[in-house]
Amino acid sequence: MIASDLDELFAYGEVLAAGTRPRGGRLHLVTNSGGEANLVADLAEDAGLTLPPLGPAAAEDLRAKWPRFHVANPLDPWGVDDYALVYPEAFRAVAGEPGDILAAPAQPDPLTEGEALAVLDDLGIRTPAALSATKAL
Repeated sequence: MIASDLDELFAYGEVLAAGTRPRGGRLHLVTNSGGEANLVADLAEDAGLTLPPLGPAAAEDLRAKWPRFHVANPLDPWGVDDYALVYPEAFRAVAGEPGDILAAPAQPDPLTEGEALAVLDDLGIRTPAALSATKAL
C-alpha cells in the first residue's frame, strides 16, 4: 500500500488496525447529498470498488416507507424524511445487502465516529464499515 499523503496513511492505519477486512470490493454507500454521492462513487470506481445496486427487497422496503425515495447505490436519503428516521433504515437496508464494505462519508447531524459506530452496532450491522463523522472528538 502506498499512501498519497499523510491523511491517507493514517486512514490506512485505522482500517488495517480494525481487525476486520473486507472480503471483496463491493461497496454500499450511504451519503447525505447527491454531489457527495457522485464524488465518492467516482473515487470508488478509481479505487477498483464496485457499487452493486440494492436488491429488490431492500428497494421495496425503503419505497414502502418513503414512496419518493430514489433507491440507488450510492444511497442518498437526505431530504427524504427526518434524518433520525430515514438514516437508520438506510443503514439497515444496505447492511443487509451482499456487499463487502459499508461506507458513510458524512452524517447529516454531527456525530463522532463512536456515536456513528454505536448506531451501526444497535442495528446489528457487522459489515466492515468506513465512517467519517463531522463532529470533533
